[in-house]
Amino acid sequence: MNTKFRLSIGVALCVIVGALLSFSGCGSSNETASFSGTWTGTLSGQSITSQTFGMTLYQSGSSVTGEFLGYATTNTSIGGTVVGTVNGSTISVTSFTIPPGQPVGANAILSGNLTVNGTVVSGTLTGTNSSITLNLTQTK
Repeated sequence: MNTKFRLSIGVALCVIVGALLSFSGCGSSNETASFSGTWTGTLSGQSITSQTFGMTLYQSGSSVTGEFLGYATTNTSIGGTVVGTVNGSTISVTSFTIPPGQPVGANAILSGNLTVNGTVVSGTLTGTNSSITLNLTQTK
């Protein structure tokens, strides 16, 4: 939005906003990281060598949902959904679901924690008889 302000009003607003922001952080270190966006990188697991993987996440408050697409082998793709809750720099993934009909890992539901550090998210998700590790970088 291109709204023109007089210089003195703009300076006063900057001072007020700066003061409010500096006081709002006092005594609190529970800043919530943003997981919204597109993440790409690798997925590896018990019977899966490191493969190209990507997911798009949508965050609303502390809730996160999204979709993923990966390649279990060079010519075999897998896709599914992600659901979780954000607490600080961690997303507690309650459902990483590979639906029935997928060529690999069909009907698997995994859960675990992913941690964001800047533009990198990583972690391990586990389920019945399966486990995967994700190492992703935010691209959008």
